[in-house]
Amino acid sequence: MTRGGGRIGRRSGRAGAGPFHERFRPLAVRVLLVCIFVFGLVASFVKPVGDWIGDRAFAGGSLLSLIAFLLYDAILDLSSKVAARPAPRAAVTSDALKERIIVAFSARKVEIRFLGYTGETLVSTIDQCLRRLQDSRGRVETVTVRLLVPDFTHPVVVPSRVGEDGSPVDDRAYRQRLIDRCGDSDRILKGSVDNLRRHGWSVGAVSCEYKVFRGFPRDKVVILNDESVLQGLYDVRSTRHWQEKDYYDPEGASTLLSFVAHQSEPLQTGHSVETWINHFDGLWQLAASPDWSGGGRTV
Repeated sequence: MTRGGGRIGRRSGRAGAGPFHERFRPLAVRVLLVCIFVFGLVASFVKPVGDWIGDRAFAGGSLLSLIAFLLYDAILDLSSKVAARPAPRAAVTSDALKERIIVAFSARKVEIRFLGYTGETLVSTIDQCLRRLQDSRGRVETVTVRLLVPDFTHPVVVPSRVGEDGSPVDDRAYRQRLIDRCGDSDRILKGSVDNLRRHGWSVGAVSCEYKVFRGFPRDKVVILNDESVLQGLYDVRSTRHWQEKDYYDPEGASTLLSFVAHQSEPLQTGHSVETWINHFDGLWQLAASPDWSGGGRTV
């Protein structure tokens, strides 16, 4: 999603690609494994069938197909974790983050935590994934999305108007602009949640929520499924021209992220995944639900 909300909620051309395939592939694989198992047993113990095939060594193959059937879910879990494993010191662009979010939605329990500026770079991809779940639930059992952003109803250093000497000057109209954008994102996500509930999802199975904190948007932090943590630093001196004035307004889409923690392999950055999760959950507990969530508020 770009600034101004022009692309908020737009569905990607890939969003609905292959829903039938994704929905029925696990069932088809299980049926195939069972058929191999049964056919192998029949060929092993029924002589005419074995003679017709021309090979009597079916018992081992049948046993392997049974084991594969029993371990199918575990194999899928392992493959999703391997796909999410980062390359050491790899920088993650906004486009690469979208792919990481899509991979995260292949888990049984999807949980995305965001700490940053507005969350706009995540919302369109999360919304796309939620829409896909309307067509194919797949293996997903629960989805929890939490976005923690600054409280723009109060004066802040960023965003602010650039003063004559470069100092930040509070601008209520510009803060309202960001409130409106966050409110739009919030309504998009809540709309997708409501659609999922109309498709049979229980109330507690899927949730998306914004909260606000009184602070400075220095870091962009994304925690995916209690597995990996990505962190970047906003360019807080980045400016944007609006109504013939310049404003300090960092752009999340241009903020590069790095893997700073991963469950499967320590990255020597000083903090574990659990530490990051505890930090975020503590901030979340102390944060407030914004008045604009689900509605709108004027500063």
